[in-house]
Amino acid sequence: MLREDPIVCELERVIAEDQLVAFILGQGEVSPLTPYPEQDYNRWDQLERYYRMLDDDSKERQIIKETVLTLFDYPDGATKSASLTLSRLLCIKEIEAKISELIQQSKFDDLPLYVQTGLLLTATKLQLDRVVKFVVETMTQRGDLENFLLWSSTLPYVVYVDGYDLWRIEAIARYYETAGADVHRLVEQQLDPLAAQYPKIREIFRAFLETRGSEYKNFRVVIEKSLEAMKLK
Repeated sequence: MLREDPIVCELERVIAEDQLVAFILGQGEVSPLTPYPEQDYNRWDQLERYYRMLDDDSKERQIIKETVLTLFDYPDGATKSASLTLSRLLCIKEIEAKISELIQQSKFDDLPLYVQTGLLLTATKLQLDRVVKFVVETMTQRGDLENFLLWSSTLPYVVYVDGYDLWRIEAIARYYETAGADVHRLVEQQLDPLAAQYPKIREIFRAFLETRGSEYKNFRVVIEKSLEAMKLK
């Protein structure tokens, strides 16, 4: 690690002085800026750069991970949101246990809407299997499966499909196969027009049929219908 790097020196000092929470949240003398999103992201990008320089088993890396997870326990929405965002940036999949506990305690609806969205996005981006059913159910009820499918590792206009894309569409398939008629209607209404609207989603649908379709016979029909509507199968 380049010790003369000012970011490295600053983060080493912050951790040594037990000021990491203040740095993340933009508090006190460590980070005097008013915590607007752009300024938050600038600090968090610095933290991500530093984190990725560290060895996996380093003390500093463990301190950062534990701090990010602890922030999720704070009662205010802004701090929870910071924890979720940093969990995504740093790929801290241990946040799954915190999210799962919150859902089990029926506290999701008590969160501010922006924190709810951040939680759903984090669970999706980190492919958290323990909570993905809840994510799909919530996105379905919100009429937001379109965004769920577009939360890809690549931009919406990039039609390349990877395992992460298949993980999301298969999560919808599993939910659909075990749900009742009301949910079927909601899913179908949301998915039917998407093949025509998004080349990315069209390719996800095609890849699903090729690799997973035989395992989900009912959901396969939904995907085929969406593709057939544009004669693109």
